[in-house]
Amino acid sequence: MPSFKNRLLILMVALIALAQGATLLLVLTRVRQDTRAQSEHDLRSAQGVLEHQLELRQGRLAATAEVLIADFGFKAAVASGDAATIRSALSNHAQRVGADIALMYGADGHLVASTSSIGRAAAEALVRSTLSKSDQPQADSFLAVLDGRAMQFILTSVRAPEPIGWVAFGYVMDDAEARSLGTLVDLEVLFDLPAAATAPTPAPGVRTAGGEPTQPVRITADGEQQFLSLRVPLPSRSGAIDLVLRRPMQQVMASYVKIRGELLTISMLALACAIGLALRLGGSAARPVEVLALAAQRIEAGQYDQPVQLQGGAEFVRLAQTFNGMQIGLREREERIRHQATHDPLTGLPNRVGLRERLAQLLEQHVPVTVVLLDLHRFRDLNASLDGETADRLLCAVANRIGTEFGAKHYLARISADQFALLFHTGDARVAEAAAVAIAGQLRQGVTVGELRVVLIVRGGISSVSAGGARTADDLLRQADSALLEAKERGVTVVFYEAARDAEHRRGVLLMAELRRAITNNKLTLAYQPIVDMKTGAVHHLEALVRWTHPSLGVISPAEFVPLAERAAVITDLTHWVVGAVCEQLQQWQRCQYRARVAINLSAGDVTDASLPAYVFRSVSQAGLEAEQLLFEVTESAIMHEPQSAVPVMQQLRTAGSRFAIDDFGTGHSSLAQLHTLPVDELKIDRTFVRDLGSSERSLLIVRATTDLGHGLGQEIVAEGVETAEAWSTLLRLGCDYAQGYLVSRPIAAAELLSWVQLRHGRLAAAVLRATETGALIDLQQRRG
Repeated sequence: MPSFKNRLLILMVALIALAQGATLLLVLTRVRQDTRAQSEHDLRSAQGVLEHQLELRQGRLAATAEVLIADFGFKAAVASGDAATIRSALSNHAQRVGADIALMYGADGHLVASTSSIGRAAAEALVRSTLSKSDQPQADSFLAVLDGRAMQFILTSVRAPEPIGWVAFGYVMDDAEARSLGTLVDLEVLFDLPAAATAPTPAPGVRTAGGEPTQPVRITADGEQQFLSLRVPLPSRSGAIDLVLRRPMQQVMASYVKIRGELLTISMLALACAIGLALRLGGSAARPVEVLALAAQRIEAGQYDQPVQLQGGAEFVRLAQTFNGMQIGLREREERIRHQATHDPLTGLPNRVGLRERLAQLLEQHVPVTVVLLDLHRFRDLNASLDGETADRLLCAVANRIGTEFGAKHYLARISADQFALLFHTGDARVAEAAAVAIAGQLRQGVTVGELRVVLIVRGGISSVSAGGARTADDLLRQADSALLEAKERGVTVVFYEAARDAEHRRGVLLMAELRRAITNNKLTLAYQPIVDMKTGAVHHLEALVRWTHPSLGVISPAEFVPLAERAAVITDLTHWVVGAVCEQLQQWQRCQYRARVAINLSAGDVTDASLPAYVFRSVSQAGLEAEQLLFEVTESAIMHEPQSAVPVMQQLRTAGSRFAIDDFGTGHSSLAQLHTLPVDELKIDRTFVRDLGSSERSLLIVRATTDLGHGLGQEIVAEGVETAEAWSTLLRLGCDYAQGYLVSRPIAAAELLSWVQLRHGRLAAAVLRATETGALIDLQQRRG
């Protein structure tokens, strides 16, 4: 990019060049116009001169003709009526006056004799207009085209003393005549005989001072040479005759070319002087700007120590002082921003950015390091129960407790809302383990904030360069985070990073990235498992089960990717996809006259999502369905995770007509009081109890108690995992309402479900009947014995 100095010079020179160029263009345009106008004026003046010359020539020729025909011998020859004598006399007189042709007419205009063989009709047409006049003149002159030649004719009467005939002398208007006329006006003169169709007409609106139309001046070409031409039609009794006056354009523009060269020379000299002056002035004007530009570059590079010293105008001196003040302000502000970017504003400890910078420095120096990440278990729930000020004071107290014990010797940082990190300058992970265990023990004893004593559970993840082989700070933090995640899942205080488990972690990361892509590209599918009425065998509703077959990883079990989706916050997108796909499938079945109801599984994150009802209602409305066609299954643990948030979401959906079922009932930790207040319609007995009905009296008692409890609360009972006729008959006897399992059907693809309903419904009813009639009825009293 050009410098300011160069831009200033370019601007100054450009302005001068623009002004000179505009002036030169205007002057040359005006000179060119004046030169053209002067040449046009010369052509029109020459036109008048030549027309006057033609009139004078006619007068001279007429006078000469009058003298000749007054000769007595000629009159006697005409009076004799002898054609040969008349022709001889005409020839002699034509030679005497220099005429190219002579014609003798009778008093009535009939051709009597001619010195040239021309048609009688053409010859007689020449004088017809003169003789047709009521007041016939004694002499007349005119132009005409005869035998393809432009000619000037002098017509005069032969009197003795009364008119006895007419004599016409014709003079060819040839190139010699044209050159003679051109010498008078210093122009090229031509007599042109245009065809009638191409004869020029006066330009519209162009008239002489007397109001007569005049011809325009045009630029014409003759071969490779151009001319400024004026074409004037001459009055002619036969054919068209144009008087052409022209001057070569090179001659016309000679004066303009000379003036143009002189003006260009003057302009170039003036421009050169202007450039020299601009260089001198621009250099002095741009010097302070260059100094300031260099100072700005130093400031941009982060160099704030060199003050700007500048001599010149008062404005530039003040600007230099402003730059110096700006450098001081920037230095202080940058130090403050750098500290804010690398430190936690609440505790004053380094944050994740500061920790990464410190780790990167140590790794570049090849110092053995170990990192332990400490997570305050379920701190978000605790934070929600405390006011903001108390929660902040609690975090500061935790930071002080850890810092007092270890911060003086090691690097302590707060890397997230509920996580701290300790950096040890050693490769021995046992030192970090001892520190993590000690911190966990101290915080488990409680932290006092005002009058409140809070007990905190700590989970830790440890990684070291020597054990994990990390090469970068990000690798080391990622390994520690992976170990921390395992510690939280296992519920232990501290876990060491092991490379063998890293593959599983990487697979989880890969699966979440691929799951997001599969949801976006609609690469998931749904299977539907029927749930039937145990009394009638009719299909009550279906459960939607998501399936995922990856192009390269193959079939991926929901038991693997659903928990990962919950941890990676992808579960909302997955649930939205399932809801949309189910609504679309219900709409397709409805077009086939099959109205179904489908159950959808919700996670803890879904059931506490306040935006879920609006999304469900919108999907149902767009598909033209009713909310009662959707059922939602949620586990006890998911509801009990945040019951204060889950219950309002469930109530909104139930109010619209949807039903709720507690899935895997009996494996969670809900109390009877909570069960009584939950907005649920069904209890689904877990498959582990159903599977052991034939061999475990304990399972039998649990199923019976659950059935009685659910019915007592007005809820229906669904048994999962029904695979044998014995289990079916036992559940039927215990009063179970619905059954789901392989005895009924495995999960069915959507495209095959209608065929299954139509073809196997009868067989299913028969199988239900056989299971009811032939199954062994269990005597609970005997089983107890």
